[in-house]
Formats: sequence, C-alpha cells, structure tokens
Amino acid sequence: MTNPSLSLLVVDDDPSIRRVWKELVGPREGVDLSDAASAEQALELLRTRSFDVAFLDLRMPGLGGLELLEQLKKERPTL
Repeated sequence: MTNPSLSLLVVDDDPSIRRVWKELVGPREGVDLSDAASAEQALELLRTRSFDVAFLDLRMPGLGGLELLEQLKKERPTL
C-alpha cells in the first residue's frame, strides 16, 4: 500500500478489539491503521506521527479515553 489516504489510530486495552479493527479495516486500500494498548502508548505514537481519526476506548487502566480525548483536543485539535 502506498500513500494511504486515511490514517487511523485505535486505542483499546482489549487485544481482541484491536485485532478486529486490524482484520476489518487494516487490509483496506488507502487505510493506514495503527493501534495502541493504552492512552500512554497512543501519546507516544502521536509524538512521532499524525493521524486523521482516532477511535478511543472510554475505560482503560491508567489514563482513560475521555482524559485522552481532552488531551488530544488540546494538542491535536484537527484529529
């Protein structure tokens, strides 16, 4: 796949949820899917890349999805 038109980030502590995203969306032409098992891991990814869309689990150990969303709105308002 070259030059994906859509870059997605899936953040969920449940590996089966991340696997389903990879199986259903990952193979699509023009889609670049990345995943993170925690909000902290997602923030690490966001330091080195940009994404068009992020799908966030609301309840995760540590930093939850709503807290991550608030942080993303401040740091990456176009995400």
